[in-house]
Amino acid sequence: MASDETLASLVSEQAGAGRRYTFAALSERSIDPQSGYRLSHSQLHKISKGDLVKINPELIRALSEGLSLPWDRVAAAAARQYIGYAVEDPGVNAAEGVAVRVARAPGASGGTSRSQDFVNEVLAEESDEA
Repeated sequence: MASDETLASLVSEQAGAGRRYTFAALSERSIDPQSGYRLSHSQLHKISKGDLVKINPELIRALSEGLSLPWDRVAAAAARQYIGYAVEDPGVNAAEGVAVRVARAPGASGGTSRSQDFVNEVLAEESDEA
């Protein structure tokens, strides 16, 4: 997961003139499987330009489907673009079906190794309680 990815970069790499998809074709693919919410071609164009759009879980799931990218990668790109947070994978082996991610403001100290220590401590506490 590249920490400098944004929604704009994810969409503009795959849609637009000379790209894999037109915005209309990407719109046809960008449907949230849970709610049926579909991104319009104009919304996708706005996202590709970096314009402000309302971010919600339906949009992230729809874009994940349309771009054939993992949900967490699209969500991390949205966090980076719209709130300025970098999302990292601290490299922790959690239980099946559990994703561990750490969000931090760019330039914040701590880093991945400190995040790994914290998450490992929490996971150890949870396994002691079970």
